[in-house]
Amino acid sequence: VSSKTSFDFRDRGEDTAEFAATHKLDFIISGGIRSSGKRVRISLELSEVESGKALWRDRYDRVIEDVFDLQDEIVRTITISLLGEIEISSLQRAKRKATENISSYESLLRGKEMHHRFTKQANSQALEFFDQAIEADPSNAQAHAWKACTIGQGIVRGFLEGDPDKFIGEAMDSIASALELNENDFECHRMLSAVYLSQHEYQLAEEHGRRAYDINPNDPRVLAGYGEVLARLGKPEKGVELLEKALSLDPIPQGQMNSDNRYTDLTLAYFYLKDYERCIEIGKKVEHINFKSWLFVNYSKSELGSFDEKDAYLKQGLEEFNEGDWDLKVDRLHLPNEKTQSDLLEFLNDL
Repeated sequence: VSSKTSFDFRDRGEDTAEFAATHKLDFIISGGIRSSGKRVRISLELSEVESGKALWRDRYDRVIEDVFDLQDEIVRTITISLLGEIEISSLQRAKRKATENISSYESLLRGKEMHHRFTKQANSQALEFFDQAIEADPSNAQAHAWKACTIGQGIVRGFLEGDPDKFIGEAMDSIASALELNENDFECHRMLSAVYLSQHEYQLAEEHGRRAYDINPNDPRVLAGYGEVLARLGKPEKGVELLEKALSLDPIPQGQMNSDNRYTDLTLAYFYLKDYERCIEIGKKVEHINFKSWLFVNYSKSELGSFDEKDAYLKQGLEEFNEGDWDLKVDRLHLPNEKTQSDLLEFLNDL
């Protein structure tokens, strides 16, 4: 509802249940503000109308230095929290319905849930749900976009068997459909950026990353994707800024158990910034070893003169990653600068 409708409700002292029924609301957010000098406390609560249950509540204590900065910070934080809670609640309701009775939006939510399980079976189920969402409402741009993302996940993780070019074509067709339905859908541009990065079309990756960011500058996935692209394309300062913001807003992305992906992205950005000490520091926070952060951390150590061939972390990586071709592994990092690739390969081949 509009802010005017909300203020009218407050001024009339109307019953909350009656207000929700009148405007056909599924959720209501309420709260209050208390201040003392420069200190302010903001309390918020999200309730589900159907059950009357409080789904989420939080309190923010801040010192007001710049009221506009404070507003931006609070809006960013609660928007991410609220959208997540609303999706979770809507998903639970969708699960209580027979499959043939769920709406396009509910099928979309079921598909997103499966997508974030990162297994072959879940990937297949996600695609089925997205197809159901599209069948129920062909104009659901998000369903087309998430189908493309899930196909991409299947290609990268080896869940889809067959010709990768065929699947990439299907993903691009889905994104094209989504953009045709809504050219301002940030999800579409976010995913296009990722697809073009994987194909080493770096300028197109930056273009679509920027468009996603312009439309939704507070989405952690947009910040992370665009930040990675910028770091690779000679703008590591801005890349670090966006990646640090993504970590702050959403340290553990949906479907993941820790912050490893966020920290790994930052090792790449600090590597490009040539802040090798910070790269090493961030790399220590990665819980489960992966090739990307392992390479950037050890290369950073060599640049600082602190490289040790007897280091346990180095040896662990060599045991796990020194199979096959270093060239292919470096190629999969999607690094546009040939000199950077050459330096990393020389380092790896000398190990």
